Amino acid sequence: MRVKFQLIQSLKAILALFILFGHVGIVMFEKLNYDFLSIPKLGRTGGVDFFFILSGFLIYYVYQKNIGKGKDNQFLLKRIIRIYPLVWIFSLISIPVYFLVPSFGGGHETHLAVIIKSLSLYPQREPILGATWSLSHVILFYLLFTLTLKKPLLGKITAMLWSIAIIVFWVASPQFILKYYEIEFLFSPHNLQFLLGAVASHITLKYNVKFGELLLLFGFGGFAFTWFNTLNNIIPLDKTFEYSLSSLLVILGAYSLDSQQKVTIPKPIDLLGDSSYAIIITNLPFVILFAKVFEVLNVYNSIGYILAISIIMILTLVGGVLVHIIIENTVSSFLKKKFIKSNKDKISPTINQTA
Repeated sequence: MRVKFQLIQSLKAILALFILFGHVGIVMFEKLNYDFLSIPKLGRTGGVDFFFILSGFLIYYVYQKNIGKGKDNQFLLKRIIRIYPLVWIFSLISIPVYFLVPSFGGGHETHLAVIIKSLSLYPQREPILGATWSLSHVILFYLLFTLTLKKPLLGKITAMLWSIAIIVFWVASPQFILKYYEIEFLFSPHNLQFLLGAVASHITLKYNVKFGELLLLFGFGGFAFTWFNTLNNIIPLDKTFEYSLSSLLVILGAYSLDSQQKVTIPKPIDLLGDSSYAIIITNLPFVILFAKVFEVLNVYNSIGYILAISIIMILTLVGGVLVHIIIENTVSSFLKKKFIKSNKDKISPTINQTA
C-alpha cells in the first residue's frame, strides 16, 4: 500500500534549510569575513548528503514498480524536464551578471568551458550556480536507474559492483582518483548515498518499519553530534558516513510515522517542501545578491549581522518559493504537456512532485 507522505515531505524543506544555512555561512565568511555559526569550520551542514539519500529513496519508491516494464525513456525524459530548465534559466541569468560584476563570483564563471559544463551539468568542481555540482551526481544516478528500468539484472549488477568500487576507493583514497575530477566524481561516496536511499526505500516496501519517533531522535541527534564533533575534533569520524547514517535514520523514522498516518504538516512547510528544488538552485545567487545589497546599504552596521542574515534567509526562501510557483511549475507543466504522454499511473501528487 502506498503511503501518503507528510513527514517525508517536510524533510525536503529541512534539507533545503540545511543547504541554505551552509551557503549563508560560506558567503558571509568569503564576502564579509563574518563567521556565522562557525559554518566555515564545519565545512558542510549535511544538507547535500541528506538530499542525495532522500532522492534515492523517493525515486526508487515511486518508480520501482516500473522496473523491467519498458518505461525507461519516459522516466529519463521526466527527470530531464525536472532538472534542466531551472539550471538553464538561472545560469543564463547569472552569466551576464558575472561579466558585469566579477566580484559577485570567483572569476571562473565567465570561462567558456565552465559555462558549457554548467549548462550540461557535466561534472566540475565550481559550476556557475554553486549548488549544481550536486546535480551532476543526480544525473548519474538517473542514468543508472534508467538502465535498471530497461535491463533490471544489468542495472543491479552495475549498482553492486559500483558500490564495492566506491567503498574500496573511499577507504584507500588512491592518488589517481584525486588527480582527475571526473574519476573522483565517478567514485565519490556521494554516489553511494543515492544507492543507500534506494536500499532504504526497498526496505520500507518489504518490511514494516517501527519505532519512528526513536529513529527520528537518533537521526537528528546524529546531525547535531556530527556538527559538535566536527567543530571540536572529539572523535576522528568521516563526516560523509556520519551524515549518511543520520539521514537514513531520519528518513526511515519519518516513513514509519507517515505509514501510521500520525502526522499532518502545516501548509507553509508543505509549500517549502514542494519548493525545495527551486530553493536549492536559487539560494546561493539570492544570498550573494542580498548580501551585496545589504553591504552597500550598510544594513549590517545598522541592525547587526544576526538580524540581517535572518532577513537574507527569509528573503531567499521567499524568492525560492516564488520561483517554484511562477517559473518551475509553469515551465514544467508546459514541457510535460508537450513531450510526455499521459501517465495513468496513480501516484500521490506529493510523491510525484518530490520525484
